[in-house]
Amino acid sequence: MDLDKGDFQTMIEDARTRHAAVVDLIYAADNQALSLLRFYVTLAVAAVTGAAATLTSFPSAQYAVASRPIAGALLGAALALTLGTAFCFRALSGSSLSLPGREASFWLWSLRSDISREQALSAYLENLSTKTSQNNAVNFAQARALNRAKISGAVAPIIAVLAAIAGAYIPH
Repeated sequence: MDLDKGDFQTMIEDARTRHAAVVDLIYAADNQALSLLRFYVTLAVAAVTGAAATLTSFPSAQYAVASRPIAGALLGAALALTLGTAFCFRALSGSSLSLPGREASFWLWSLRSDISREQALSAYLENLSTKTSQNNAVNFAQARALNRAKISGAVAPIIAVLAAIAGAYIPH
């Protein structure tokens, strides 16, 4: 295949743009996971503190009837939010990521007189294909964990209600 300079440049720029977009997507998911983590930890600590205060503040049997459902709701919400924080940590876990661009050694190799323009392009695209697959795997795992973190936050109120109902039926 005979490539002119414009074709060569277009192919590399297209591949680089795609590669950079996946890296940007990973960074955006990291930021989203960090924001959720801060939010979930704050709410979980408040819920656990509220549950502890509720259970220890009302020693008389008259108030214990109300305090158990409240404490149950707070502990249920804290449990779901804590699970959500675990998924946030999973989304933030260290992964091997391929950054856009090639190292200088690649470009030095491509400048050799025995390397044709087509060979350099082929090597560039083959390497990028491998690195793109690597980044796509990171993105997929991160997106799955982030989705589970969001679901944990969404079900926290449901778990809180169910725990409150269960708390109402716990014998005193």
